[in-house]
Amino acid sequence: MTECKIRRNGPLTVYFASQVEDVVHVTASVTGEDGGPAAASAAAYEQIGEFLAREDMQIVHERVFGSLSAESAVIEARRRTLSRSGIPPDGPLTYIQGHPLWGRGLAGIQLCAVRSGDVWPVYHDGILCGRGWERHGARFLIL
Repeated sequence: MTECKIRRNGPLTVYFASQVEDVVHVTASVTGEDGGPAAASAAAYEQIGEFLAREDMQIVHERVFGSLSAESAVIEARRRTLSRSGIPPDGPLTYIQGHPLWGRGLAGIQLCAVRSGDVWPVYHDGILCGRGWERHGARFLIL
């Protein structure tokens, strides 16, 4: 059975959807400019970090959509906010050029998280490049 929780806060809407109890898909949609990309990133990751910490989950796949000019501010706000929640901010993520409708800034975030105890880091030549986990005899890797 699919469960979806929706949290709205001004121009930010965060959706938490899961079909099973140990995997969640999160979408944060920024629908307007309010305080700039760093503020939008911090607000989104505050809700995401709170949820993941409470549910003891780790991010295994993440895409951030926004203007390239906002990338460093968004990533730094993400790092600070996730760290405060006790969520490792070192996970591999993909930042995708995608201007929001109003022009420049953060457009949104999509990520998948799984129960923490089952997740391990994947390295290539000493560089973190993914996460792995197992479920019901199957091994999953996202690079």
